[in-house]
Amino acid sequence: MFATLTSLWLAAPATPGPHALLPLEDAKHPIQRPAPVDAAADFLRTQHSGLSDTEIPIVAEVIVREATRLELDLDLVLALIFVESAGYTFAVSPVGARGLMQIMPPTGEELARRMGRNWPGPDALFDPVLNVELGMAYLRQLLDRYDGNLERALTAYNAGPGFVDRRLARGVALPNHYTRLVRGALDQQVAPRS
Repeated sequence: MFATLTSLWLAAPATPGPHALLPLEDAKHPIQRPAPVDAAADFLRTQHSGLSDTEIPIVAEVIVREATRLELDLDLVLALIFVESAGYTFAVSPVGARGLMQIMPPTGEELARRMGRNWPGPDALFDPVLNVELGMAYLRQLLDRYDGNLERALTAYNAGPGFVDRRLARGVALPNHYTRLVRGALDQQVAPRS
């Protein structure tokens, strides 16, 4: 299954979507950066990812392709992977979220259905190509839902959009622990800057 999904992704053209970019640097002071795929691969190599030397560049390519297609900041995606799974492809949370981007099986099934992807069951979330495809699509969906508000989107990614919607409807502040973790990972440059 991994080879099939990977070959589909490597053959798919990357086309930009209608979403606004989420810049994380000052445009007047650009950062000198390695090539994005190299940065993503370096990040995966520095984690105990569970990926083989052959799989790492393939997964890195998919991460960069999806970040470009969905207009997500690559550093944000790598920080999210770091916070969610510490970069380990076979991570399972206490509540059952799986893989690099810690997708809950019901969420993964719904996302796969919407995207026309095959869903053989919850263990499909250990396929790193499918996992990052679904996780990044989910992040994009949440950013769109909350009009680009990163705090709300990240909180919804972690606690669910229902949680965020209920708090917003009651006028209750969102917890910021998770958002601080992701921003902290960005600030500490846990991933090589792309």
